Amino acid sequence: MLDKTFRLNPVFSITPIEELTEEQRRNFRRILSGKGIYSLLHAPREANFTVKALNRPLSDFLEDLREPTVLTDLLEKFGEESDKDVQQLITRFLLDGVLEVRTRGGFVSGIEALNSLLSLSEPVPVPADADDSNYIRRISSAALDIAMKSTYKHTRDIAWILYNFNRMPMNRARRRQLPDEEAVLDFLGLDGDGCWTGMPDTIRPVPPETDEDGNFTPFFQVWRSWTISPKRGKKNELGYKVYVSALPDETPEVFKIVREHIADAGASSMKIGRVGSAMLRCDKLLVYFKSIETAMEFGREIAKLTTAFHGQGVPFTYPLEPENRLISIGVDPPGKFSIVNSWRRYVTDKLAVAIQGAHRERAQDPLGYIRTNMRLFGVDIDEWRPASRDWTMEFDLDTE
Repeated sequence: MLDKTFRLNPVFSITPIEELTEEQRRNFRRILSGKGIYSLLHAPREANFTVKALNRPLSDFLEDLREPTVLTDLLEKFGEESDKDVQQLITRFLLDGVLEVRTRGGFVSGIEALNSLLSLSEPVPVPADADDSNYIRRISSAALDIAMKSTYKHTRDIAWILYNFNRMPMNRARRRQLPDEEAVLDFLGLDGDGCWTGMPDTIRPVPPETDEDGNFTPFFQVWRSWTISPKRGKKNELGYKVYVSALPDETPEVFKIVREHIADAGASSMKIGRVGSAMLRCDKLLVYFKSIETAMEFGREIAKLTTAFHGQGVPFTYPLEPENRLISIGVDPPGKFSIVNSWRRYVTDKLAVAIQGAHRERAQDPLGYIRTNMRLFGVDIDEWRPASRDWTMEFDLDTE
């Protein structure tokens, strides 16, 4: 991380205490009551960033980053602090939007910045005991490791880091390529109604729901979906989903393969990202089934047809094959477990609770503490699949 080029987000200003106006002193009096404060880091109110108090070394460090700089050139600013401490500070500033890191597409911050530091062209930093033979387990372990080391303590923030891990960074080129919903439709080979050439009658686009003001409801702001009349497969109250995780530029071709084979696969529905930012998600395309047998069969078929594609990979899902990044399985929790009908949302929310508990209890074996608690929540974090018989009933994800 420290050998990358960073800069201070241009929206921020750094104002020494002696240069603050009287109004600023009144507005920030609580922040200014701390010890050793040299300056304030602040942005215009419409930018929606919090004000931060800085000591002299940190203030000088951020001033030096007004121009893009490789961090190793500035390490002397931190004195005797370890590289680990510096990396935690940089991670916090990246997630807060204070710092930006240079990527091929420009400077980015937030979770996109962390994901760009773990680009597919570089080895993923994973805990030593992670299973090196399984890509999805590796990135899941990496996400868990970063969340455990994060300075964030609120479960909402920890869950956000986990859920968004392995999302591709947004940049100017991608914004130009997919600026709006119409551009995404064209990118995916769909007409204005979400139909494609030769679409069977058994597949029907779901009209977007709107609120009282005529705006799309939250689901339809992100997703475009279809219902499918399944022709076979036993029904089950659980929802089985196949994640088809293509890289953004691979998505049109992979989506075409999925469309060509979905009508007779026993699927009940399908969804894909509606807007450009959703194309960057690792879980941008999902197909839903009512039985584990049909889900596994479809996943294996698509895996055989997409061997030429690299894939992105969805953390916290069950991979069909160790090094297959494209296809993995999830099982949505039944109502008795959660009101959240989403496998990854449920897993990341409960992981955040377990991580917070490990910090609070100062667990000597944090990962063991998390593993035990996730078992109580019904999740096996070694396999990333349900661990409860009440949840899984009689199915086996290793079904042939």
